[in-house]
Amino acid sequence: MPPTAHPATLNDVRPWRDLYRLEMACQITLDSIHSRDCWTHEFLLRDDSGTSVGYGSVAVAGPWKDRPTIYEFFVSPPHRCRMFDLFDALLSASAAVAIETQSNDPLLTVMLHAHGRGVETESILFHDRITTHLPSPDGVVFRAASPGDAQRLAEDQLGANYLLETPAGEIAATGGLLWHYNRPYGDI
Repeated sequence: MPPTAHPATLNDVRPWRDLYRLEMACQITLDSIHSRDCWTHEFLLRDDSGTSVGYGSVAVAGPWKDRPTIYEFFVSPPHRCRMFDLFDALLSASAAVAIETQSNDPLLTVMLHAHGRGVETESILFHDRITTHLPSPDGVVFRAASPGDAQRLAEDQLGANYLLETPAGEIAATGGLLWHYNRPYGDI
């Protein structure tokens, strides 16, 4: 029997997703759409013996509503010699018409280049492996915003989590963190 892909639930693929996240060890930009009701279809990938060896995820709502798009693909290392056959099974079972991947996802990027036509690059992600230690300008304080700061903030800055305050007590900048990726990765 050839490798196959079978519809599954998010709970069915959760252990495989944990391995995928561990192996990626980086921000996964589309991580949060799994938790949105009816936005994805999940598939378990099975080898010739019927044993589960990975998973694939297809986005089917939001910007992908009319264009089912494979956006996650993971095969356990011992079974990667069959990853092309497993991907073909996923394509067939899911009826996906597009692939969207991060440039730092080694498996799905290979599948994109093997199967994709008219490939477009929106952005390129890199690993951030350098810690900086930049000193603050003299007297500038970085701190958490407090409810008492609201009256000093412009309307479009309300809800900021953090701010920079000058020695004169002026708020020079505000910002926050958006946790729509897998933690600890987010947008500043």
